[in-house]
Amino acid sequence: MSDKYLPAARRSKLLVRELAEEVLVYDEEGHRAHCLNQTAALVWRACDGRTAVGAIAEKVGAQMSAHVSEDVVWLALDQLAEFDLLTTGAARTAPASLMSRRKMLRRLGVAAAVSLPLITSVVSPTAAEAQSPCNEENCPPPMCCSGGVCLPEEQCGV
Repeated sequence: MSDKYLPAARRSKLLVRELAEEVLVYDEEGHRAHCLNQTAALVWRACDGRTAVGAIAEKVGAQMSAHVSEDVVWLALDQLAEFDLLTTGAARTAPASLMSRRKMLRRLGVAAAVSLPLITSVVSPTAAEAQSPCNEENCPPPMCCSGGVCLPEEQCGV
């Protein structure tokens, strides 16, 4: 099954910044910023639409100088798909044996946890949203609007 799926990384409308051991990706369409740890970044870079999951595991393992199982690659692919960082062209079916991050941690041990793929993500407001002054509707309780800024109620002088 893993030799039939050829994942392809989405490259359009993304701003990518390569750092020493991680990759920052800003999705211009979804206005989300993603931080891919080294393992997730290596998997994402290897997703060229021509390389099968098993070959990606071998490639990532060679770059990390460690054995990387297909389960680790599938875990990364699940996260990449969840954050819309893969193209949606090919039908994808993960193997039934795919384990959760928690089960994988138990099996591999805490020392191997650093090799597990991890993507953290935050929503980034559009420029218009970031510059919009607060008003009664967009300051969540218990906040209040004072001088165009959302403040805690006790600082509003009510």
